[in-house]
Amino acid sequence: MDDITASGMSKEALLERERRFRAIFDHTFQFMGLLTPGGEVLEANRAALAFVGAREEDVMGRKFWMTPWWCHSRKLMNILRNAVREAACGRLVRFEATHVSLEGRLHYFDFSLKPVLGEEDRPIFLIAEGRDVTERREAEALLRESEERYRIAIEKSNDGVAVIKDGLHFYVNERFLKMFGYESIGEIAGQPITTIVHPDDRRMVSDCNKKRRNGAKSPSRYEFKGIRKDGTAIHIEVSVSAIKYFGDFALLSYLRDITDRKLAEEALKTREEELRFQSRNLKEANIALRALARHIEENKQELERNIVLNLRTLVFPYIEKMQKSNLNIRQGMFMEVIERNLSNIISPFLKKISHFGLTPTEMHIAGLIKDGRKTKEIAESLHISRRAVEVHRYNIRKKLKINKNRHNLCAFLVSMNG
Repeated sequence: MDDITASGMSKEALLERERRFRAIFDHTFQFMGLLTPGGEVLEANRAALAFVGAREEDVMGRKFWMTPWWCHSRKLMNILRNAVREAACGRLVRFEATHVSLEGRLHYFDFSLKPVLGEEDRPIFLIAEGRDVTERREAEALLRESEERYRIAIEKSNDGVAVIKDGLHFYVNERFLKMFGYESIGEIAGQPITTIVHPDDRRMVSDCNKKRRNGAKSPSRYEFKGIRKDGTAIHIEVSVSAIKYFGDFALLSYLRDITDRKLAEEALKTREEELRFQSRNLKEANIALRALARHIEENKQELERNIVLNLRTLVFPYIEKMQKSNLNIRQGMFMEVIERNLSNIISPFLKKISHFGLTPTEMHIAGLIKDGRKTKEIAESLHISRRAVEVHRYNIRKKLKINKNRHNLCAFLVSMNG
């Protein structure tokens, strides 16, 4: 009785164990199968069968490499056949395989064959497992593609690119090498950042990178004077950001050669300074010219004053004496004309009238007309005909641009003298 009870409990335990195995076996997302050491299929879980749209009776007892999972590739069938032989010798076999889904899509699997050893350590079963790694593989492919695009973009960038770790150059691109005159990355890799910095700016660059490395705020973009391998100084604009590089803290620097721009700015500053200097010189020259013009005007006024003074003191007194002497009428008129003309010379009238292009005779006649002389008197004093005086009067009116109106010539000339 006790043996039967014990035997019954043993059967129930075996059934429960089988149920648990079946639950795990059929509900796992991995593809699983149980094979004989010769490669015949004993079991296949639901996930594996559903993937190719097969039924359990379609695969049971068949050689594993002849089932729908493998028949799309003769190469894979041969690989699997050899893998079964190796696993039957007690070794774990693992390789990457491809399987075509029911929808016709190719999936990638991490496949393994593991022997289950029995007595005398001889395989009694082979466990086949397939883990779908398609998404991971595609993600890795996208990552590799992205990294390749990024690498190409970095290598072909118009800016120099450098990765700095612990103050040393860890990576630089081709543009960086060309910018600083190096032929290969081996010449600069492992060298301190100050290698490319002019001695004048080394402290500033070191301080900026140290602050950035320590997490403190520092300029992410600044300019410094660089130095090429041959010692030539260049001007560099750099943009720095902190990154994780292979798990470690690093600084990513983008460097641009702005030497031409700096030279142009310096040339512009020099030109502006030259223009400011020329402007100051022009201002000083204008001041000097204005002073000279004032001096000339003062000299001119002084000369005019002297002429007037000399005429009034040295000439007019003798004219007055001559007029008081016994002169005939003609002589008296001449002396009067001489006095009047001299007076006109020192008056503003002749200065004004001389701008109209009058001939000397016309200016003489204009002076007589201004003094109120009639045509007959002018003709007699100048020994010319009255007709000639009339012609001169017409020419004077025309040159003064009053020939088309009725202005009185004498009044007009008197107004000019004011």
